[in-house]
Amino acid sequence: DALQTHLRVKTNLLRPPWGQTPPETEQRLQQAGFHIFGWTISVRDWEGPDAAAVADRIINGAHPGGIVALHDHVDWTADVVDIVIPRLLLLGYDLRGLDEHPAVGFI
Repeated sequence: DALQTHLRVKTNLLRPPWGQTPPETEQRLQQAGFHIFGWTISVRDWEGPDAAAVADRIINGAHPGGIVALHDHVDWTADVVDIVIPRLLLLGYDLRGLDEHPAVGFI
């Protein structure tokens, strides 16, 4: 409700901090209709050293159905996305939102 109230965003998708949720919390969130996601490609984007290096780590770890973890507080995140999306498309990947992921509800 807070996201909808303050940011005017409504979602039922959740990535828990550090990818961990206590079982009781997970159960409550699922009962409330949330789909909890983890990630399958962790590239430690905050370590850099720059956008190109992070992009290479994403490309090297890419696999069908993969979910990439990126952080909004990293200076080069937008540059990483600008590099990675065209490269993944050239490699034949079909990029989709989490709401279309086959593992909806799976951590």
